[in-house]
Amino acid sequence: MKTERIRSKLAQRTARISRTASGLECNSFHIKSVQCSVLKLRAHKLSDLTYSEQLKAHKLSDLAYSEHLITHKILDLAYNEKLRAQKLLDLAYSEQLRVYNIHIRREVVRLDQSN
Repeated sequence: MKTERIRSKLAQRTARISRTASGLECNSFHIKSVQCSVLKLRAHKLSDLTYSEQLKAHKLSDLAYSEHLITHKILDLAYNEKLRAQKLLDLAYSEQLRVYNIHIRREVVRLDQSN
């Protein structure tokens, strides 16, 4: 959203500069040729600065997206770790049931032998 606002302001500034430069071209007979050239150079310089600001805005946007991807990667890793922990708990529970079944079988054998 901030990037869009910056882009909008930059587009407005570029449009203003272009209108000013073209207005100077149309009315150049009122302005000395040298003054007009200087103003055009200034307009081009401002246009270049505007483009530089747009590039910076794009770079910031790219960095934010990279951060977003890194955050998702971290969340994925955390989720995988949670799944591994759950699998370990399931294995421990299975082992507990296996041991419990062994105890029951031993108890059944003991009761059968006593009868």
